[in-house]
Amino acid sequence: MSQEEYVSSLRDTLKKAE
Repeated sequence: MSQEEYVSSLRDTLKKAE
């Protein structure tokens, strides 16, 4: 997984957590 893919998945996880 590339760094950009990792950041994108992290942001998506944070959005779902809110």
